[in-house]
Amino acid sequence: MKELRELADLHRALSSVTRLRILRMLIDSPMCVNAITARLDISQPSVSQHLAILERVGLVSGHRDGCRIHYGLDTDNMQQIRNTLVEIPYRNADLDEER
Repeated sequence: MKELRELADLHRALSSVTRLRILRMLIDSPMCVNAITARLDISQPSVSQHLAILERVGLVSGHRDGCRIHYGLDTDNMQQIRNTLVEIPYRNADLDEER
């Protein structure tokens, strides 16, 4: 039953266009919350909340660098991430759209 719950949590985490956009950005390199906030043009608390959800399901991890935390794809779960992200189109109006 635990595996089904984890799978459901993963799918819920991926059900947000904003979270998919964050994951797509983190493929290139780790980013801090402020950089993600500027690229997405949404509030810092909103970005932090999305990152917390992604971190909880093991898709991203944060590494402290001074007073900033840089978030990147969680390499410990890379195969799961790869299998999940390969299905996200690179060029998609919904993902590229600036909000």
